[in-house]
Amino acid sequence: MATAGSFLELKKAAELDPASAADVRARRGIVEAEVSWTIGKYDEMEGPLADAASAADELGGAEGRTLRNSALGWMARSLLLGPTPAEEARRRCDEILEEARGSEAGALEAAASAVSAGLHAMLDDFETARKLYRESRRIGEARGLESWLAALPLYSGPVELLARRPDDARRQLRRGHDLLERMGDRSRRATTAAFLAQALCEQQRDDEALRFVREAKGLAGADDVYTQVVWRGALAKVLARRGERDRARERAEEAVKLAEETDGLNLQGDAYLDLAEVQSADDPSGARENAVRARDLYERKGNVAAVGRANAFIVELPS
Repeated sequence: MATAGSFLELKKAAELDPASAADVRARRGIVEAEVSWTIGKYDEMEGPLADAASAADELGGAEGRTLRNSALGWMARSLLLGPTPAEEARRRCDEILEEARGSEAGALEAAASAVSAGLHAMLDDFETARKLYRESRRIGEARGLESWLAALPLYSGPVELLARRPDDARRQLRRGHDLLERMGDRSRRATTAAFLAQALCEQQRDDEALRFVREAKGLAGADDVYTQVVWRGALAKVLARRGERDRARERAEEAVKLAEETDGLNLQGDAYLDLAEVQSADDPSGARENAVRARDLYERKGNVAAVGRANAFIVELPS
């Protein structure tokens, strides 16, 4: 998380060495985007990242290329989680991927491939999605990108959850979780644990799911809105199955409230669908209402696969 101090240090560096102004501008844009990422304001990342990429081009050289690749990597991630419709996001991500391939930027190519996988999954093209995340893994292995290989399940796991293959998701997420644990990475491990809880919940392995809920809760920063939403949804569904319906609804409603503070349409849709599942046994009318809200959010994102999941849920509710 960026601090006031970090921005002041960048400003001071530019004043001391005017020739480094482009470098400072590029870094400042990336830091601003990272702040927006953490609080779930993905659409607000675009302006700072576009400025960062422009400044990196002005800087030139190896350092400029590195900063441009970093800005483009964050741009791809914002397209995945933010409100940009999936088809448009896929097209723009493919432009980033093409640039990465043309410049032989391995780390950027690996990241953009994984993001593109998530977008193809939303468009109900799981065959292409799997090819892309496997290609991302191949690049990571070929280039020794250990940190990336540990984080890749944060993209491939949700692809398999969307494909309704929770066992595949669980295996991939557990592998990434264990690698991140060995690396001492708390932030990404928190999100991985939250998704792992969701995968285990789908398999009704509730005791294991609760273990990873507790881990995600303990590791996630208070301002890591995305992770806070995901683990609450998993916990709510486990509590509902155990008959603790009041607590379940409280956690699910907390997740909805947090998700609504972001511009992540998929995150909001997932939170509403988790709430609907919690309500389904004793409040089918409320469950239907919230599932329809989830479906509407998925439709705004262009997430065809999730729309299908929401529709299947609605059909199974009692009339």
